[in-house]
Amino acid sequence: MSDNVFHIVEHDRELVMTRWFDAPRTLVWRAFAEPYLLAQWWGPEGFTATVDAHDFRVGGRFAITITSPNGDAFPGRWVFETIEPPARIVYRNVVADAPAPAWKGNPPALYTNTLTFEEIEGRTRLTFHVGFASETDRMDAVARGFGRGVAQALGKLEQLLMSLAP
Repeated sequence: MSDNVFHIVEHDRELVMTRWFDAPRTLVWRAFAEPYLLAQWWGPEGFTATVDAHDFRVGGRFAITITSPNGDAFPGRWVFETIEPPARIVYRNVVADAPAPAWKGNPPALYTNTLTFEEIEGRTRLTFHVGFASETDRMDAVARGFGRGVAQALGKLEQLLMSLAP
């Protein structure tokens, strides 16, 4: 639907990104909670994702490596801070144990991401509140394509949700 468009607002140290899905909240939640589903949509268009770890509990870690079409691997590492099924997930990224060559010595800034899942009339509004330590970090993330990558990943998520709908 046309109103499923991805919206992004930049403000000081925060990015707020919103996307509607024509799917119930429990199904959208599953796409985050189940590693098999997560691997099918995480990352920008053309990238593949490998879920290296997914300990879906408060304090649990998850690790995903996305691989670009040309073979560059970009590992991401996060820790779950809050999990309130099926309404809210808070996680923060952490510095990887070893620097990835694809980052070329310039890994992404640290951030905390609060996801909210709201069901309204059978549809789900998913909102990302991404908080950075500084406005400079937020601006760097935007320049690297953070919002564009999330938008593309959510487009892949929409396709997955359509395939899972009863």
